[in-house]
Amino acid sequence: DRSLKVSQSAFAFFDAAATAGVNQLCTALDLPTVEALLAHGARAEELRLRAAALAAEMGAKGDAQFALCVELGLLEPLLELWREGDPLVQLNAIELFSTLASCASGFEWLRGANVTHELCGLIDWRDDGDMLAALQRPAVLHCLAGLLESGGDAATATLLRDERIVERIWPLLEASTAAGEHSASLALLRAVGSTPDGAAQVLGRGVERVRP
Repeated sequence: DRSLKVSQSAFAFFDAAATAGVNQLCTALDLPTVEALLAHGARAEELRLRAAALAAEMGAKGDAQFALCVELGLLEPLLELWREGDPLVQLNAIELFSTLASCASGFEWLRGANVTHELCGLIDWRDDGDMLAALQRPAVLHCLAGLLESGGDAATATLLRDERIVERIWPLLEASTAAGEHSASLALLRAVGSTPDGAAQVLGRGVERVRP
């Protein structure tokens, strides 16, 4: 419909501005525009998700663009969506966290907002038949893999040492889980193994398994 076409055109415009650089994005995000985006964040759920998706895409273009989006408060509605408790909305939020994970600043922001800790809590294996949790878990695993790949030493220390993700994903690899969940677990394991500390932890788990 017409509103969708307008939304898509606006998305493309701001995405192009963010890609061009922080100066161009700063020019595009004048006060009325920022106020309109934040107003979307207080309206219907679909509009809130569109505004949050646009903010995530702009922020993921680079550290300077990310800092601008944070300064303008454009990412705060994403946290609100994440914490409102609707599992399907949370699934959308996880996908947007994955978008932010492609930027080095994304990890620091997510960690500062305690999102990384909350995400890690969702990967713990529980054979309780919770279909919504099973639906979210592959997205969470892919998001954590992205954070490890782009978050640098801080992500490695937080996720491997503080959150013990190797210990937490192992039951998922051993359990008879859905194909999507198993492949997502392997994707995270590959990301873990790409770091020296992670490779050592994975090898350690393998040694434990073969000990008599």
